Amino acid sequence: MLALVPTGVLCAVLDARRVGRERASIKPTKFALSIAVYLLTVSWMLSYARPERMSSSLVQVSTWGLLIGATVELVCITVQAARGRRSHVNTATRNDAAIAGTMAVLAVLFIGMLLLLAWEIGQRP
Repeated sequence: MLALVPTGVLCAVLDARRVGRERASIKPTKFALSIAVYLLTVSWMLSYARPERMSSSLVQVSTWGLLIGATVELVCITVQAARGRRSHVNTATRNDAAIAGTMAVLAVLFIGMLLLLAWEIGQRP
């Protein structure tokens, strides 16, 4: 995600298209940065789980859920920006509504995965 930020900044400089009041590539760039910070924070939090639990199915499912969810979320935002459409709370067309709905489900997934990780961390003596 961090590697995508310079590319997004370059696209913002070269592409003058706008979605609302900001350049089209700014939103995906901001989300790539925020997702990177989020995932780095989660990886730091995992250092508080018991080492022998890092290979447990609960931690593995949570980790993969977060990684896949974050990737799909960023793809949705990027696709909408490339189409020149708002990504969040946009039900103007069926495609927009499907993408916004997918992103809403992913937001719930992010919280659910964190709850599983919090459970693992809370089990540490």
